[in-house]
Amino acid sequence: MRRSVVLIAPIVVAMASGCARQLPAQAPSAEPSQRAEASELARAVLEGCGPAALPPLPSGFHEFTPIEERLSGRPYFPMLTNASLISALDQVVGFAPLTPVTTPGDLTLQAIVLSGSGADAEAQHVALLYAPSPVGEDEVLPDFLARGGVVVIQKPVGDDSGSAADVVTELEERAVVVMVERHDAALVHGDPVGNNATRPYGLHWSDGDRDWSVSGVTTPEELISFARELYCP
Repeated sequence: MRRSVVLIAPIVVAMASGCARQLPAQAPSAEPSQRAEASELARAVLEGCGPAALPPLPSGFHEFTPIEERLSGRPYFPMLTNASLISALDQVVGFAPLTPVTTPGDLTLQAIVLSGSGADAEAQHVALLYAPSPVGEDEVLPDFLARGGVVVIQKPVGDDSGSAADVVTELEERAVVVMVERHDAALVHGDPVGNNATRPYGLHWSDGDRDWSVSGVTTPEELISFARELYCP
């Protein structure tokens, strides 16, 4: 039995997400090797923060796991039920999430959800729920995604790494590498969620301190652009 490609799982989601830092300026007296390294880094950042352009997609990119082979078949409960809602990221206990640089497009941050059982619980991940309008009291994840909602998650780097290399190793041709800022990010077309067969795209990367992911029902280019606007300085 194969593992299902689940981009979002309880509490609300199981992905990683987030924002970036300014690059340190090089001193005027830097050695040639340091200047070359800084130049290479600047080129990588320029590529990973510019307009989104997809690389050639592998032949198996759009495949998905048949429902009978998926390990996760949980029902979808209202997204905000039993969730630990907070009003600001500085209320998170356990690690310091990074504040998004911008709010891409016409979406606004509607809710911040912790993985703990209360505002004082140590968070394992933080989910930022972006949508054109507030999350309904009884709204479930497939409906949230289908109406244009985007889920952004960030969590401390742990044993279950969310790096692009790990995702590509596991999913092979179902993932392709793009850039977010200077980091490799794995783009995945997820398995259907809910009865309406909604298939979100997911983008997963790690910056060494935090694992990130962004998931939404949109085009791959729009999702990459969303992540870059959110993360890039």
